[in-house]
Amino acid sequence: MSIAELKETAERLSPEERKWMRRHLALLDQINDPTFIEEMTRRNRAMAAGDFITREEVLASDAKLRAEGR
Repeated sequence: MSIAELKETAERLSPEERKWMRRHLALLDQINDPTFIEEMTRRNRAMAAGDFITREEVLASDAKLRAEGR
């Protein structure tokens, strides 16, 4: 499919379909970005090694921020 055909197809999409397409294209950019892949690998290794926040910690942090109006 050519770029012109892609543009024509995009013009016929509904606003919701265009929103989905933007998210999809952004995801493709991310998963093809070596820097993003390196960062996700680093985070996954850290979590596998036990460096993560528990659900209880997240809920407590959320409650504190809500109480502060943030």
